[in-house]
Amino acid sequence: MKATALRVGLFVLGGALLLALAVLVVGGRWFGATERAAMNFQTSVYGLQVGAPVVLRGVQVGRVVSIGLAPAGPQGLSLPVTAEFDAALLRGLLATPSGTASKDPPATAGRASGSAVEALVQRGLVARLAMQSLLTGLLYVDLDLVAPAAGAARSNGLPLIPTQPTRLQTLQSQLEGLDLAQIGRDLAAVASSTKELLAA
Repeated sequence: MKATALRVGLFVLGGALLLALAVLVVGGRWFGATERAAMNFQTSVYGLQVGAPVVLRGVQVGRVVSIGLAPAGPQGLSLPVTAEFDAALLRGLLATPSGTASKDPPATAGRASGSAVEALVQRGLVARLAMQSLLTGLLYVDLDLVAPAAGAARSNGLPLIPTQPTRLQTLQSQLEGLDLAQIGRDLAAVASSTKELLAA
């Protein structure tokens, strides 16, 4: 009886030690401060999944936590995506390098409280969809800092990150706007005129 109790006790103790080790190794991700933000995409998000990485210039700063549908507005159907960010990484972007003065307004410079996402949106943060792999077709959210924005908007109480189409999506929309039938008629007319000129 005592040997069995000893084995059970050692097994429970070993499990508790493994759990404590897991908490120490991954604890920063479980218990670290996070911040949520929304993005509204106007193009298809097929290939984007919950858990997909949110990346800023190659560094993962968050993950997608929800994807939904919103009622059609003036710009058409909107696809809201919510992401959860590592607040410490975002605040690191807001810190000013030592020995230099910040060029940002006092409201956002060195911000210790409030929304880091809103401060970054004012500095020009935008979101685009990008492909993780051509083989799988999976997408991720690619963030970048472009021209500073006038102000930050909110969606359902969350800071709203503006979205931009990728170069491929822009090219695709331009190609969809081409009137191929008219281009064909114009080419036929040019060929006919050239034939008549050569025959004369």
